[in-house]
Amino acid sequence: RHTDSLSYGELVTAVVALLKPTGRFSVIVPTSEFADMERIASVAGLHCVRRTDVLPTPTSGSKRVLAEFSFVEAECLRGELVIEEGGRHIYSETYKKLTSEFYLKM
Repeated sequence: RHTDSLSYGELVTAVVALLKPTGRFSVIVPTSEFADMERIASVAGLHCVRRTDVLPTPTSGSKRVLAEFSFVEAECLRGELVIEEGGRHIYSETYKKLTSEFYLKM
């Protein structure tokens, strides 16, 4: 989202230089930019091993992608995370569990 001072290409170059052969790199990117991020990572030898599409509500489209990359090629596990179910500020159980350590009142 904020690539003004660090492009995806620069980020991936640094990751490739620092990541151990069995390490994993996780990133959150806007859905509209995921294809570019995945392409840049692939060219650098990183493979998407997990992708979670983040949806604000069950009926809205994905806004963000949580992605995990590795040098080890494997099937990319796909999933979805819905933030609000049943109305405004009615958070899904999955979202509450994921963020419970960050919020006092959820």
